[in-house]
Amino acid sequence: MINFLKKKINQNHHLKKIYIIFKYYFFIKRKISQQLFDKNIKFETLKNKKIIFTLVETSHPINFFLMLLAKILQIRGYQVSILVCDSFLKGCEIKSIRSINDKNVCFSCKFNQNKVYPFFKLPIIKLSKFYNKKINLKVNNAFKRYKNNSYNFQSEDEFFYLNSAIKDSVERYFYGNVKEKKITGQLYKVIKSHLSTAILIHEISKDIDKKYNPIAVVSAMSVYSSWYPFFYYFKNNGNRFKQLSLTQYNLKSLVFNEFELFPALNRLKKFLNSRKNKNLTRFENITTLKFIKDRFKGYSEIFKIDSYYEKKNVEEIKHLLKIDKNKKNIFLFTNVFWDVGLTQRGLIFNSIKKWVFYTIDLLKNNSNYHIYIKPHPAEFKSAESAIGFEEIIKNKYKDSISNITFIKADYKIKPYDLKPFIDLALVFNGTLNIEFMIQKVPVISCGLSPTLGMGLNKEIRNISEYKKVLMNNDYNFSNFIVKNYKKLIIFVYFYFIKNSIPWNYTQYVYGENFKGFNFKSLDILNKSDPMVNHWIKCITKGDKFVPENW
Repeated sequence: MINFLKKKINQNHHLKKIYIIFKYYFFIKRKISQQLFDKNIKFETLKNKKIIFTLVETSHPINFFLMLLAKILQIRGYQVSILVCDSFLKGCEIKSIRSINDKNVCFSCKFNQNKVYPFFKLPIIKLSKFYNKKINLKVNNAFKRYKNNSYNFQSEDEFFYLNSAIKDSVERYFYGNVKEKKITGQLYKVIKSHLSTAILIHEISKDIDKKYNPIAVVSAMSVYSSWYPFFYYFKNNGNRFKQLSLTQYNLKSLVFNEFELFPALNRLKKFLNSRKNKNLTRFENITTLKFIKDRFKGYSEIFKIDSYYEKKNVEEIKHLLKIDKNKKNIFLFTNVFWDVGLTQRGLIFNSIKKWVFYTIDLLKNNSNYHIYIKPHPAEFKSAESAIGFEEIIKNKYKDSISNITFIKADYKIKPYDLKPFIDLALVFNGTLNIEFMIQKVPVISCGLSPTLGMGLNKEIRNISEYKKVLMNNDYNFSNFIVKNYKKLIIFVYFYFIKNSIPWNYTQYVYGENFKGFNFKSLDILNKSDPMVNHWIKCITKGDKFVPENW
């Protein structure tokens, strides 16, 4: 019932604003003013230790977490500043097809900046401060080049690296339902707005570095037009970009520098080299196996929250999907294709759509194969896509494919329960790649997966190899089963358990409905909490610090 009410509130602009105001005056204001009281705290002083938190949009609860860390950094002597969008950007994550009728789309960002953020007493930098005629001219000239080159920057253009970020932002604006036939009207405006944002952030990144020379730039995001230029610039100029992001594997934790986990080989080596024991302890092994067991049984919290799955036996699934074991059954497990900037994680294919269409074109109407496509259950459960993969495929191919079956979200079948029927599993880059490895299911990851380069199973690196595997009727799919299972379990512990760094200062992280923090005193928290110390070291200690050593 609570989740139903939340969804209804979020779908109505007026109700959402009323709830934000209500929550602030009845829950947040008094509580947070006491928690963040700092007049009795002795502030340290450090020289030349500037840190910029590039929040940009300030409506998401994760930004309150970042503000708390920024405050503690300030207490410890760092010169911290918070960069926010003051209704300046033409294109941003908040503005979408769903908010097109909202005349005050910036309300939640402005409300937090005006009402909540002052309690933190941190210097605020507004994006509009950096705007000038020179930047405006650069944006206009760039758009002309972009448009004249079929809405792409050429490889020699300084903004070539922004192509994917702009396209991801446009796709997100439409929640996946982009009309690609002709670029006119609304699509034209959205493309131009996100190009404008991307180039502005590109220029602002350089200006921030020149003026502040920060030792770290911290954000919750590293993709899309609003953040990718920050990530690109500060990652490539001193490796100073730091990211704290959500994870579904532990809803009370955050992941540090998630972009380093695709692939995760170097981060894993760093973690193992920091340990005396390269193998798992008995306790670590028990913890890992329990996580795996709960995941496969559908006990994970995220599965329960969104009611993804129901228990079904082998015969039920076989009957429902009309499984024919005399054929090679190829299963494709798609991501929410418009979310989290997935084009940045391409390998064999640079987009999920291209991968799916290419695979279908290879195998369609081949009587030796049957294609099963299982869209991600979050397409309409939590991500609220405007269009799903089943509809996209049917729009493209109509009724021309005789050997394809869609495993609908309504079936509530766990992907792990499909093991008896899978001859070969195909994924883009999601964690199903790791989970099928654990189940000893033959699996190919077609994007940058966390396990790439580890040698756990045979890896495909290009389209010609991919085609050879699928078109050869006699190909032995068992090549894609993990051989070194012990090494895999160590990786599972590292990736699922240790990457999820505890966050103890709100009730939840993923799905948090922020109403203040869990601690009584900022002074006591700063002095006595070891996890605060760990988070501060993640941000300030650079490459030498191991985030998983908590």
